Amino acid sequence: MKHIGHRVLGVWAGGEDFVLAAGRGDLDACRAMLPTPQGSIWARDYDGQTPLHAASVGGHAHVVRWLLQERASVDAVTSSGALTPLHYAATPEVARLLLDSRASVNTHSPFYGPPLLTNTSSRHVETVELLLERKASVRAMDSLERTALHLAVHDESPELQSSQRAAMLALAELLIQHNGMNQIASVHMLGFARSNVRVTHSLARSLTEIDAICPRRHAVGARQHT
Repeated sequence: MKHIGHRVLGVWAGGEDFVLAAGRGDLDACRAMLPTPQGSIWARDYDGQTPLHAASVGGHAHVVRWLLQERASVDAVTSSGALTPLHYAATPEVARLLLDSRASVNTHSPFYGPPLLTNTSSRHVETVELLLERKASVRAMDSLERTALHLAVHDESPELQSSQRAAMLALAELLIQHNGMNQIASVHMLGFARSNVRVTHSLARSLTEIDAICPRRHAVGARQHT
């Protein structure tokens, strides 16, 4: 399954055979089906996912590369959530393939926001870094008025593993570096009130650690301008 935020998206059950094959990473099956009616490059499952969505969420770069060569629509959106393959990108390699094929970095899902937010929520640090390099907007919000920085420091889990906390702080630092510094105040002041999300002990601990990052960023900026 693919988790984006707190919602589980469809996983192709009962979907097109071609979408299933792409989701498995079975390139031979995809190639064999392409000339047939069930092998349409525009096949969709019950959630509106295309083979490119399925291959992207599975992290199957070899299938993604082939589908793009076969002219799959790089910005096709699902019927549920209006998500593109870039929203689903499971690995930096998949994200790079999509972006190099001119995927829109800021395509906005009405609920989930742009790919930067979904990849931040999924803790894909390298992919988030790539999206920021390709000019993803750090100011974009989802339908609950949360930015990527909000999602980076927020977690419902009462206890985070060290790897999860490291990813959380790495994401926050990346976003701060890319002009997200002014959002630190919004995290403190809003407390997620506008989005009706409860501020957890995990969030409070994260904010303390992020505050420790901020002076270092200011110091670096001051040195760069002297």
